[in-house]
Amino acid sequence: MIGATGTILILFSAFCFIAAVWRELTPDVEPMPVDSRESAMAEAGDLLIPMQEGTITANHIVAELGEVVAGKQPGRRSPGEITLFESLGLAIEDVVAAAFVVRHATQTRRGRSVAW
Repeated sequence: MIGATGTILILFSAFCFIAAVWRELTPDVEPMPVDSRESAMAEAGDLLIPMQEGTITANHIVAELGEVVAGKQPGRRSPGEITLFESLGLAIEDVVAAAFVVRHATQTRRGRSVAW
């Protein structure tokens, strides 16, 4: 078993890996938030392959990351649920991560400013 009860698996650029994950996990593993439904359905081979195999359906994609962050959709419905998150890497995720790093560095007085 890849994930124990309550596990969150975050897959970044895991092309084809998730097909193996779906074969290992129980059929009732949900939900699966993605960063973008449109991108996931167009280019996420690690979702499209299991869909073609009939292991999962588009209904496994229950929310977009923005919906979860905004509180419009739950990331999971119970603490014991095994949750997968498929990230295709949207630019906004990079911007948020960079802002977090800069804010943390500033607050902890680490790093240095570089004029450019």
